[in-house]
Amino acid sequence: MKTCLSRVAAVTAIGALALASQPVMADSDNDNAATVIHKDSCLTAVPTEAGKITSAFTATDAKVQRVELGSGQIMVICHFDVPEALVPDSKRKASGFGCRDFITNKRTEDTQLLVSPGGRGVMICRVD
Repeated sequence: MKTCLSRVAAVTAIGALALASQPVMADSDNDNAATVIHKDSCLTAVPTEAGKITSAFTATDAKVQRVELGSGQIMVICHFDVPEALVPDSKRKASGFGCRDFITNKRTEDTQLLVSPGGRGVMICRVD
């Protein structure tokens, strides 16, 4: 029953977040509670075929979700459209590049970046 109530609280928190831009914390007494924040831009790049990032990161409109678990672990996920001039002709991926959390300013290299030839990309940064 407690697990069910925790899930209902998390779903309620996510639904409330869609209506307000304030961070929302799931109402729970366990370590599975999470604070979720949404943003609408992030810095992104398109990796080379060899998986290196050689261009500067640029600001782009995006759907960004920042999740902070009760344990303190943070994950920032950025879904974005690649500017038309930078769309690659094949799938590109990179990992291990520097990323900074926009709230705590903590830096990490536990990162992944995937960009498709269809012009969509996702970047994931995990901060401990």
